Amino acid sequence: MKPLLSVLLLLPLAPLAAQEKPRVYLTDRDSWKEAGCVVASNGNATGRMSGRVVREHTENVRTFNNACPSVTVTERKEKADFALIWDCTNWNETAWTGNQNNMAVYNRDGDLIWSGASHKMTTGAKDACKAVLKAAAQKGKQ
Repeated sequence: MKPLLSVLLLLPLAPLAAQEKPRVYLTDRDSWKEAGCVVASNGNATGRMSGRVVREHTENVRTFNNACPSVTVTERKEKADFALIWDCTNWNETAWTGNQNNMAVYNRDGDLIWSGASHKMTTGAKDACKAVLKAAAQKGKQ
């Protein structure tokens, strides 16, 4: 009787495990940006080099988390089901005036499942969210 009772008590927990949210590791490849130039003329040369840390990661995490409450954003790569690479460029780095958000989503095996670009962060976050949820549903995670 006790084994049957313990099995019956654990049955309600089974659907909870099946409904676990997909875990997404979010990062960028452009945390450090450098720029420089050298000009030479008549045996003289001058140049300059500059570098800076770009602090966009926290804003990207906040935007993605708000746009995609059906996933868990994690800082632990080894626990993630998906990785979202999110790079932002500003008007100085593009051929036109405006911002560009370039994104790619990879599964745990490192396979690309989606890539895209958008001018608005929220649009890109929603598109990446759809890709993660679709891939998770196909894998049976959702």
